Amino acid sequence: MERVVNGIREWAMGLHKSAREAGAPETIALLKNIKEGPECTCKKCKDLCYIPCLPLPEEAISLIRLGLAHRLMLLKTVYEVPVISPAYYGFEGRIKKEERIVYSEGCTFLTPKGLCEIHKFKPLEGRVASCKEEHAIYTRGLRPVIVSTWDSEEGREAIREWKKKRKV
Repeated sequence: MERVVNGIREWAMGLHKSAREAGAPETIALLKNIKEGPECTCKKCKDLCYIPCLPLPEEAISLIRLGLAHRLMLLKTVYEVPVISPAYYGFEGRIKKEERIVYSEGCTFLTPKGLCEIHKFKPLEGRVASCKEEHAIYTRGLRPVIVSTWDSEEGREAIREWKKKRKV
C-alpha cells in the first residue's frame, strides 16, 4: 500500500512541476479573463459542484474578505501544496486532505436546488467548468496549474488570513 501511495505522490508532484514549467502564469493570465455566463442548471453542471472548485490565492482572499472564511477549508492537495477552497459540507473552517475518490454531499455553496450560492464570485476552476464540450480544453489539467499558484507568497498570505478569520 505504501508503494501505491508513494507512486501517487510522485505522479502528483510531477504534474505540479510540469504545470509550473509549462507556463502556468501565462495559462492563468489567459483564463482569468473568462467570465461566468448564465448559470446552467443541467445535471452535468450541477454534478460538477460535488467537488468544490479551486480558487486562485487572490480569489480566496476576496472570499475571505467577503466574510466567507467560515465556509472555506484548507485543502491539503495531492500535490503537497495547501490551498484554501470552498469547503465540502461538514468541513467548513477545517483542514481536509484531498482524496482521489470523493464521497461527498458536495460543496458548501451548493444550494438545495443544485445552484452555486457564490456564482457571481465563483473561483476560476468553477468559471471555466462547463457541460459544453468546447470548454473541456480549458479544464483538462487546470487543477495542477491552479495549485501551482498557491506555492507563492500570495498563497501563503491567503492561508494566514484564512486561519485568522475562520470560525471553528
